[in-house]
Amino acid sequence: MPNAQRITAHQIIQLANDRAIRMNERAGSRTDWARRHVAAFSRAATLVYRADVAEPAGAVVNLIVALGAYADAHYQRYETAIGTDGVLGQAWAEIAQGILTLLNGDLGPLDGGTCDGMIREIMRTNNINPDTGAIFYEEDGDDA
Repeated sequence: MPNAQRITAHQIIQLANDRAIRMNERAGSRTDWARRHVAAFSRAATLVYRADVAEPAGAVVNLIVALGAYADAHYQRYETAIGTDGVLGQAWAEIAQGILTLLNGDLGPLDGGTCDGMIREIMRTNNINPDTGAIFYEEDGDDA
């Protein structure tokens, strides 16, 4: 039976973007970085790949959304976090860590810290240690 309290990756992404907006407003930021980030995230999420448009931000957003969508689909189908899957869990963790590394590149208007937080929370929600990529044991929450 699925856990009614489980948060989806889509919800994690929405919450992280909302949190960025609130932080920006509280700080009274003159640069308005959070609104630019959320606008870029929303715009990029609707882009379809075109070879004539080189926009790293769009590719990064699509990677984050796809990472989360795959984990959510796995949970919906098998009622377990992808990190508990003995075949797919480690591969999914490696993809997530790869996306974290890509955040060191050109992100355009995206905020790297907000994207990093999204990915790490999606990893934790799916039984993966975001710092090491290790799979958590379900029974005790320790790293593999």
